[in-house]
Amino acid sequence: MFKNIFFAMIGTTLLLTINAQSVKDYFVPDTTSNKARFSKPKSASTRTIYYFNKGNSYELKDVSQMYSDVLATITSTFIFTTTEVQMTKSVVKSKLGSKTWDHTTPSVVLKMPESGKTLNWVCVDPGGDTVKCKSSWTTVKFNGEQRGSIQVEKTFSYTLVKIVDYYVKGIGFWKSEVVSTNETMVKDQFEALEFDPEAK
Repeated sequence: MFKNIFFAMIGTTLLLTINAQSVKDYFVPDTTSNKARFSKPKSASTRTIYYFNKGNSYELKDVSQMYSDVLATITSTFIFTTTEVQMTKSVVKSKLGSKTWDHTTPSVVLKMPESGKTLNWVCVDPGGDTVKCKSSWTTVKFNGEQRGSIQVEKTFSYTLVKIVDYYVKGIGFWKSEVVSTNETMVKDQFEALEFDPEAK
């Protein structure tokens, strides 16, 4: 009986810990970092995300490069509730030009579910496409230890391929996978957090 009570107390503690957290803890890195670097295992290109604290919002600058050549830059503005990350504006720039989306109704890009549950919703991504999203809790291995992670599965109307993104507390966006019928391929993989005093 004592063991049952003990494990019940542990389970309750974990549940309270998850419920007491904010989704913002999983979306932006710790306050000592403003830059995250990512590799693309199947490509020579790289990805860098810059985080700018604007007080009541965060601005993220997402840069894709091939060596020193910038392929595309997506700059997005986000606001937060305890359980949702909402995008209010996005600007996409590439060699083909640029386009701006002002989301009069904020687009929810991340939802934090309760422990053991999933959440389903529809959002608009930074490129303006409608996406079906499903979030749930999972664990990932980072630096030799298991960490809780919010997993977001995204499906699109124009392809059978799914994108699965992972967000880890204190790191933010951690990994993205492309999931098809036959295989799962890593699209973006976290490399390191840094502080860049010249980032703008």
